[in-house]
Amino acid sequence: IVDVLDDETNCTIEVTGCDPGTNPETIELYFDNKRRSGGGDVSECRQEGDKFFVTFENEDAVGRVLEQPIHVVKNTTLLVKRAAKTDIKTVENVEEIVDVLDDETNCTIEVTGCDPGTSPETIELYFDNKRRSGGGDVSECRQEGDKFFVTFENEDAVGRVLEQPTHVVKNTTLLVKRAAKTDINTVENVEEIVDVLDDETNCTIEVTGCDPGTIPETIELYFDNKRRSGGGDVSECRQEGDKFFVTFENEDAVRRVLEQPTHVVKNTTLLVKRAAKTDINTVENVEGKLYILPNRNIVHTISNIYYLTLIQSNS
Repeated sequence: IVDVLDDETNCTIEVTGCDPGTNPETIELYFDNKRRSGGGDVSECRQEGDKFFVTFENEDAVGRVLEQPIHVVKNTTLLVKRAAKTDIKTVENVEEIVDVLDDETNCTIEVTGCDPGTSPETIELYFDNKRRSGGGDVSECRQEGDKFFVTFENEDAVGRVLEQPTHVVKNTTLLVKRAAKTDINTVENVEEIVDVLDDETNCTIEVTGCDPGTIPETIELYFDNKRRSGGGDVSECRQEGDKFFVTFENEDAVRRVLEQPTHVVKNTTLLVKRAAKTDINTVENVEGKLYILPNRNIVHTISNIYYLTLIQSNS
C-alpha cells in the first residue's frame, strides 16, 4: 500500500470570482497580509483557470480567512472556501498493484434518487443544514451522472445523516449511503505492491530569481552556510530550468531560511518558498514488461495528497 499523505491541504483555500486580470502574486500578497485578509504567511499560491489555490503555513490562517465576512481585491468581492481534495495528477509506466486508500471517503456520502433537475448547490445547501438533514459543514459537493457525492468537514456529520430516517429534497426522497472507496483503474499482470513515499518535500525549498549564470553548487554552498542563510546541512540541490530545489537534512533549516528577510547571492535577491509537493515517482518494468494504465487519471491529489487505487485486471 502506498500512502503519501500531505497535511498541506488542511491549510489551503480556493479563491474564485476574481477580476479577470488578477494574477497569483496579487492574491498571494492579499492573503499574506494578516491585517487585511485575516490570513498570514503563504507558502504557495497557484492559479488553475479562473481559480486560485492559496496554501498557508498553518491552519489557523485558514480559519481566520473563512471567518472574515468579505474579501475584496481590485474592487471585486472574492468567493473563498476551504479547498476541496479533488486535484488529480497522473502517473505512467505502473507495474505493480498500488492501493492508496482515500480517507476522504470516510466523510463522504453518495446521494441518488434525486429529481432530474436537482443541482449540486441544492444538495449542498440541504446537507449543510444540520437542522434539516443532520449533516453540517460541507467542504465539497460534486455530481457524477445521476449521483451526488457530498463531503463533510468531519465524519460525525456522516453519522448523523445516516441515522436520519428520510431525506427529502424537492418532494423527492433521496437514497443516501456512505460513499464506497471504489474509484478503480486496472493494470495488467502485476505482482507486487509498491511503496512510493516522498517525504523529501517537507525539507525542500524552491529558489527562483537567481542570476542566469548561477550553478547548483553556488546555491548549495549558500544554503549550507547556516550563518549566512539560516539554513544548514543540505542533502541535495538540483536545478530545473530557472528553479533550484534545495533539500535540507531537517525541517528546522527550512523554517530558519523562510524566517530570513532576504537572501542575496551574486548581488541578486533570491525568491525563496517552501517547495510544493507535486513531484510524483513512477515505476516501470517488472520482468521486462512495461505496464501502461488504460486510464492515466488515477492519482487523486487531495490538494497534493496522492492516492492510487488500482486492482489487477482479469483481462
